[in-house]
Amino acid sequence: MRKPNFSLSALKSQSKLAKKAMRDTAGWFPHLVTDAQGKVSITVDMPANITEWLVTAVANDKQGRLGEATGQFRTTTDVALEMLGPPFMYIGDTADFIVRVNNQLSKPVALSAEITLPERLSNVSGEVTPKAVVPANKEQRWPLRLAASGADGLAALQIGLTAPNGVRVGGAESFDIPIKKPFLTQSYRYQLKDGSLFAGYPASASPERLTVRVESGLLGAALNAATMLVQYPYGCTEQLAHSIAPNLVLMDLLARADIKPEQLGPLAEVLTKAKQNAALGLQKLRANQKADGGFSLWPSDSEASVPVTLIAMQALHYANELNVEGAAKLYNKGIEWLSNQAQSVTASDEFSLARYSLFSTWSPPWQQQADFVNKVVADQAANTTQLIAALNIVLSYKSMSYHSFNKQFC
Repeated sequence: MRKPNFSLSALKSQSKLAKKAMRDTAGWFPHLVTDAQGKVSITVDMPANITEWLVTAVANDKQGRLGEATGQFRTTTDVALEMLGPPFMYIGDTADFIVRVNNQLSKPVALSAEITLPERLSNVSGEVTPKAVVPANKEQRWPLRLAASGADGLAALQIGLTAPNGVRVGGAESFDIPIKKPFLTQSYRYQLKDGSLFAGYPASASPERLTVRVESGLLGAALNAATMLVQYPYGCTEQLAHSIAPNLVLMDLLARADIKPEQLGPLAEVLTKAKQNAALGLQKLRANQKADGGFSLWPSDSEASVPVTLIAMQALHYANELNVEGAAKLYNKGIEWLSNQAQSVTASDEFSLARYSLFSTWSPPWQQQADFVNKVVADQAANTTQLIAALNIVLSYKSMSYHSFNKQFC
């Protein structure tokens, strides 16, 4: 959705733009024929990469004999060229770029550049044919302010350097700058009136593309957002637990609705990916579980932590209910560890006390939980988080009238 008379100003971090001529493979020549002495030569137009290259040569002769040899060489330049700027521009944007040249010689070098702009980019300020004497082992920066217009797509900006004879600067470099349409994607709910659907988007808006979604409750919303729900598990224990959960939510909703993979059509692949992510997430969680069952943030941490273990257990509890392979063993070890650590939790640790109520440990910190609930009841200034924590604790003991926790409130 495009909104006229609505402008944005933002700071886009300047990053090093990739050179168009960067390649991992400089060349592949499968049909070379040697001379009588067994020699052959080739000319290779090398990519812009400043790196070490590996050459592999495989040869065979008419008698069927095979041979192989490898070698290495490095590509280098006396003056390195880089382009700094935002990773993309919207049509109508004006953005600042920097052309940076690094003199890697131990003597000054006189340089000149020619910057060629494509049709989609126009120069607002800055020189397109700058010149400078760059001191030894120093860099020179040429600022450039560009405006994007025209159609969306890739805008290839080209920079060529000229230096005195004997100074290696390489050929002209090209940088692709993505130009995007200045549209803001927004969601509107349609209302049914007189047999027609009406959306309340502004009359001044110019719709570029409309996507209509019909959702039937939570399951419909989840299926429409399935590709976003599926997340790759990453990071520490807390991040792993949070990134595993969306995969489990999708699996759970489909299981409750009794929807088989073959009924999902193209979404079957998404469900498969969710199951794979859940299994991989459990493998990564296992690496953070200590031998006694507690969890630490990272495998290198020497000791487990009660709050971290409780976070991991929320994901494991969910995975265990869904019969994800390996979840039961991790979950049961965690329950045992939490039971042994219950008395170390203080009445002021509302986070841990509330989360203990989510799991059936054989030795919960019920006395500390009761003290916390009494404290919240007596505190007229208790915040929402404390009230919710106290309610969750009380509800966890609701079906256990015999428990000592409930006798505290008789």
